[in-house]
Amino acid sequence: MATVSWGKDAPRVAPGASPPLPRESRSAVDDPTSPSDLAEKARDPAPPSMLDGRPPSARISRSFNLVAVVVGVGLMARSLPYVAKAYEEERAAFDPREGSPTFHWTPFGGMIAGREYGQGIAIAMVLIQAVLYVMVLGLTWKYRPETPPPALNKWLFAHNVVMSSFSGLIVAACALEMYRSSSPSDRWYCAKVETKAFDVIQAVWVGSKIYEWIDTVFLLLRHKRPIFLHLWHHSTATAIFMLATQHSAASKFFLLFNGFVHIGMYAHYARPFPPVLRRWITRVQILQFTVGGIWFTASASSCYENLDKKMVSIILGYALVGSHLILFLHFFVTDSKRRKVRSMKGKSA
Repeated sequence: MATVSWGKDAPRVAPGASPPLPRESRSAVDDPTSPSDLAEKARDPAPPSMLDGRPPSARISRSFNLVAVVVGVGLMARSLPYVAKAYEEERAAFDPREGSPTFHWTPFGGMIAGREYGQGIAIAMVLIQAVLYVMVLGLTWKYRPETPPPALNKWLFAHNVVMSSFSGLIVAACALEMYRSSSPSDRWYCAKVETKAFDVIQAVWVGSKIYEWIDTVFLLLRHKRPIFLHLWHHSTATAIFMLATQHSAASKFFLLFNGFVHIGMYAHYARPFPPVLRRWITRVQILQFTVGGIWFTASASSCYENLDKKMVSIILGYALVGSHLILFLHFFVTDSKRRKVRSMKGKSA
């Protein structure tokens, strides 16, 4: 298609789009800076809600976020004395031998390959991985090429296929160990999967959360800005699954459900699903955190001994899972509004 140009500063034309008319060929309708158009705008100013450049929904979203932050800070301040007391009680009652000798993590310590480690190492494991994540993002952002590498799409496709297949293998291995090590009546609830193979599966799954940082690296290499939900998820997912290792019901459920979600999610990233199925990815992620929270709440009182001595771990788990649920719900609502606006614009065009 021929491109109309009137100098070296001619605007770029998108493929398939009509080229702009030369300035001397434009009418008053084509030229938004013409006197007649400016007079029309003066007679019919923009609505007050749009004068700041943001639609009302964006301002409502900002107000909601501000209120949520204020309420959250207030609740945290009120609960600090209770959390401090629970912290001292759980620290005094902590026994690393209660968990799996192969892989077990709590905020106060745990065991890896039969060796105990203390609270300092437990906290360092979480903080170091968070710092490393930030460093990886910073280095990728600083040294990324000006244009995406030609082979980037092939690497991205291979990564998504590998992660979808890997998630399927983990789900199958977890289900197999659950079947082999527990009775049918208690397989999905309180029964611990006390096999070394299951502990290794959990450790590998936790390690895969660090490998998933590559998702963010690919976004940056493609010159896309990750949203806060994406950054929060990848910086805290490791802590969630390490924390789940001390709870029998949570360790099984979270691994199975999260693995199942990742099978479909990475398959979609490799070969996009139809729009009808695509919307269900976020819905299933929301369902994952909702059902996970209900499942843990229902099983906590009947599956765990000395529950009052583990309140810090439980509060931390609720905070991490709850924050994901809120962020996914916010993303789902915002994305639904965006789709609706885009659909209305398409119909009016």
